[in-house]
Amino acid sequence: MPGSGFADNFTAEGSKAAKMERTQEFRESSAAQNQPESYGANSIKEALCLEYVANFQDQFKELFPERKDLYIVAPNECGVEKMVCTTVRPTQLPYKSLYDMQSAALFLSHFLRYETLQDATKPPQVLPSSTRVLEWGVGDAFDMSVLLASYLIGAGYDAYVVYGTAPRWICVKDQTKVVCPIIAAEMEAAAAAAAAEAAAAAAES
Repeated sequence: MPGSGFADNFTAEGSKAAKMERTQEFRESSAAQNQPESYGANSIKEALCLEYVANFQDQFKELFPERKDLYIVAPNECGVEKMVCTTVRPTQLPYKSLYDMQSAALFLSHFLRYETLQDATKPPQVLPSSTRVLEWGVGDAFDMSVLLASYLIGAGYDAYVVYGTAPRWICVKDQTKVVCPIIAAEMEAAAAAAAAEAAAAAAES
């Protein structure tokens, strides 16, 4: 995600990246004290896994010094280091109409406000739980991807979250070059009508 400046921290709609501010406010609030125990601490097994991961990351850096750091561990909203994969939690929604991939993606795009990453060239410094993302009603590409994957897995899909890069116009949600859905529908209807008219004319001849 190359580039810097205004476009890196704002979407085309003017939404500013503010995850760190939200996270800090949450940690200082009374709500942070009422979270499940697993949010604020790691179990013995989790701590052991984190040790293995730290060792693996050290070896990776030594073998591939030119490669970017692996995004395997990140602090959650409580400031506790967690395995990134544990943020994906198979979740079933009470509405069967959202068990379809397109419907689930459309639901999330309408329910959550999208914001850019704080740094467009790096993964987020914090990866909150899906519970917190839904409560905040806003999230970056990682938050929304994790939540969508959780819904899709719960609906029976073999879903994954893939970390990569994308063009600037996608990262800042710039839709100025996207055809308006209404116009696209009208164009499809006109094309279908023209095809039907041509077929009718061919049948008459």
